[in-house]
Amino acid sequence: MNWLELEEREDVAAALRALLPRIFSELRGGPFEAVARGDARGQRWLRHDLLGGLFVEGTGEAVRRALRDGFRVTHVRGRRLAQWHLATFLVRPPWLERTARCALRIRPEVPNASNLLVLAGNRRLRVLDFATRRTRAYLKPGFPVEAIRTEAVARARTPVGPWRPPRAVDADPNPAWIEDELWDALPLPRLPDAESARRVAARAVGKLARWQLDQGRPESTDLVVERLRARAHEARALLAARGVEPEAGRLRDAIDALARRAARLRTVLLVPSHGDLQPGNVLYDGDEPFLVDWEYAAERSFAYDLLVFGLGLRWPRGRASRIRRWVRDAEADATVRPWLAEPAASPHAWLAVALLEELVRLLDEHARCPFHRMPSSVTAQCHEIAEVARAA
Repeated sequence: MNWLELEEREDVAAALRALLPRIFSELRGGPFEAVARGDARGQRWLRHDLLGGLFVEGTGEAVRRALRDGFRVTHVRGRRLAQWHLATFLVRPPWLERTARCALRIRPEVPNASNLLVLAGNRRLRVLDFATRRTRAYLKPGFPVEAIRTEAVARARTPVGPWRPPRAVDADPNPAWIEDELWDALPLPRLPDAESARRVAARAVGKLARWQLDQGRPESTDLVVERLRARAHEARALLAARGVEPEAGRLRDAIDALARRAARLRTVLLVPSHGDLQPGNVLYDGDEPFLVDWEYAAERSFAYDLLVFGLGLRWPRGRASRIRRWVRDAEADATVRPWLAEPAASPHAWLAVALLEELVRLLDEHARCPFHRMPSSVTAQCHEIAEVARAA
């Protein structure tokens, strides 16, 4: 998620002023304070809305390289050359500083700040420290501590799984951060060619699916669907009370329609789910793929992670058409569909369970986090799910 999307739903500037001084105090020794952007005595921290990231003016080569590499590779053919050259040009001094804007100032100056890069997240801010080769994910003010605790518990579930063990977790009973090594690995979208990315994706999906099957348990479909239906309506009611719900009647009908369709499955295999299985959360170090960002981990249907990944539910462009194609064409997805127990017999039912779980996740997050509105991308996703439910 980028800074502009975050600004649609929360006060990003206030969150940065509250959290960054504490982060820098822990990482570099303090104390530090956030001061007005016009205060010439403060150290300028810049935000780049295209490349992403928050960094100090005059940042170091490692930060520039990370910003460049995070943007310039794309598998969209029509953009490959332009995006490569644009990223290469923008990170050079002075263009990186000229195309960014001041987000806040910190006083006194943070030592060795040129090696720090801050990345936006739904409920957390991630700080990459290229000097120590560590990265920490910090809980944003006012957000549920489960965003940290859930990941720590999920990655400690078994000795072996589709992850790397965290380097450290805040020892407080309500942990504020989780720390990892800064791995020499690339996310799927940044692998050099699309064919390599497809092969690594298939390995990652298989690794996760086999682990989930070992951990799974069957549950009555009626019980699963009723729990999901109740949670969705509860979250929808909380949002409605805050005045941030998109089209209450439409969502209510969608929840009920998906529940009816999902009930056609005999049983649902419940497994430990990653919860945000998208290409950016699959890293490859040249040897093995592994998954990062387990903050949405929970027990869900076996179909959920597979379909979030296979249908690209986190990628808005063309999402509705991908869903329709998956339902119509049994050959449309060779990576995910073979793992589902009844793919040919009930694609609508598998899809209904996963979409109902996705709707619960979307509504629940926005009902329980201090957002003042739902961003347009999330509203659009809710509407698309509602359309699929209506057409099913």
